[in-house]
Amino acid sequence: MADKYLIRGAHKLNGQVRIGGAKNAVLPAIAAAILTTEEIVLRNCPRLTDVENMCLIMQRLGCRTRWEGRTLIIDPSTANQHIMPEDLSRELRSSIFLMGPILARFGKASFTHPG
Repeated sequence: MADKYLIRGAHKLNGQVRIGGAKNAVLPAIAAAILTTEEIVLRNCPRLTDVENMCLIMQRLGCRTRWEGRTLIIDPSTANQHIMPEDLSRELRSSIFLMGPILARFGKASFTHPG
């Protein structure tokens, strides 16, 4: 992908540009999945370490996650934990996004200091 586009002349522009998913948008969306028992599908997710760690946290909370290419599928119907895994939450500051959804779903939440 180009770092810049140089456009000359009075010609009509056309074509397609693929915009990458944003980590800062997907992490709160993953956390919000705890609020439902229905499968959540997030398309165009970046497979970055923070996103992978958030998926590991979700799995430790009892959710199922899987990747299909750049699509992340979360099944929160089996979530059964209100205790944040300390080892993973210390790796990820964004784990704090889970506090509200866990509290809403289970009526209690146990957290350590994130990241």
